[in-house]
Amino acid sequence: MSEDNRRNDDPKKPGLQPVLDILPGTLKSRRTLRHSVRTVDPFLVDPNADGPILYQHSVLCQTCLPFRDPGQEIRTWKRSNGIVSLVVAAGQAFHPDTRRFVDVGLPYGPKPRLVLYHLNAEALRTQSPYIELEDSLTAFVKRTLGLDPKGRNIRTVKDQLSRLSASDFRIGTVTADN
Repeated sequence: MSEDNRRNDDPKKPGLQPVLDILPGTLKSRRTLRHSVRTVDPFLVDPNADGPILYQHSVLCQTCLPFRDPGQEIRTWKRSNGIVSLVVAAGQAFHPDTRRFVDVGLPYGPKPRLVLYHLNAEALRTQSPYIELEDSLTAFVKRTLGLDPKGRNIRTVKDQLSRLSASDFRIGTVTADN
């Protein structure tokens, strides 16, 4: 990772910022966070604009991921709002010990949302499908997500990253010409 992409605490220098550092203090609760993130047309965004911006696909803002664990028996999550629909299908991940693919559940809660905010913002900022991440999971949790890197957070983020990376997202919408 290049030195200029590392987080720095000087707001005048570019770099990664934890998502929760970007939000005003009143928006840091889970309840207000899901109601406060704006969607922006990525083709109208000036990548050199001052100040960090969070991005989320408008369909995810309107439909969202599950707030709680729906359980292992629920393999698809379907939500619609007006003319947009979202289907998230749980996938499988390769287990290195058993050398087999195992079912992983659906992503849920605030942590996969924070990861999606970060990935979307970085993809738009760099105008690239390739996103550089921190050197370790602990560094990613601490610097990028702005979470305390204690054991429980590390385990939760690791579990949610497995769920998120194995999931299949389908987004549909109805246009004027159907």
